[in-house]
Amino acid sequence: GFSFADPLFGKNENLRKAISLAFNRDVRIEYGAGKLHPAHGPVPPDAGAGYLAKPGAYTQRNIPLAKEYMKKAGFPGGIDPRTGKPLEITFDQAGSDTFYLQTAELLAIDLAEIGIKVKPEFNNRARFLQKLANNQVQMFRLSWTGDYPDAENFLQLFYGPNSGASNRVSCDLQEINQMYDKIKTMQPSAERDQAYEDMAELIRSKCPWIFESYTVSF
Repeated sequence: GFSFADPLFGKNENLRKAISLAFNRDVRIEYGAGKLHPAHGPVPPDAGAGYLAKPGAYTQRNIPLAKEYMKKAGFPGGIDPRTGKPLEITFDQAGSDTFYLQTAELLAIDLAEIGIKVKPEFNNRARFLQKLANNQVQMFRLSWTGDYPDAENFLQLFYGPNSGASNRVSCDLQEINQMYDKIKTMQPSAERDQAYEDMAELIRSKCPWIFESYTVSF
């Protein structure tokens, strides 16, 4: 996720798009050895309506386009104009074992292609969650397990008033908030199914997360 509380990401949609476009989802699926399914939106397939099976504009790896978005973001070639050096981004995780080390290495490889330097931070889980609650992160990796199989349980993760709770990235965009206010009281219907899909499309167009994968249980 990209912390919207951090000015770098909260105010720079083009930078979020650039990073999403540089992310190599396929190699992570390959390393997952059949335990991961590619994610192209916020809602998993078993939740029904709202699941986006096809890739979106920013959920497919495209390095040339990512570099164009880096220019739009104000970091041509990945260079931070304030320092004249590569833009450095801190990446927080909730552990330091081999999995977390490899995850950080993969992200560093991906973002190096668009000139960004990744600074990994390895925390114990308690410290990691504390930093999230206090908005002391820039980028981080975290999963979500639904409490019930309905898209609303996943769409709530991007609702502004849920910042500091389930909305770990503190996303607070008026368009998303208005759509969630509408769907949260709707009864099951074809109209609600369409609203779920529309909201999922809007969310992924804003790139609050890098949509990586859904886990597969055997």
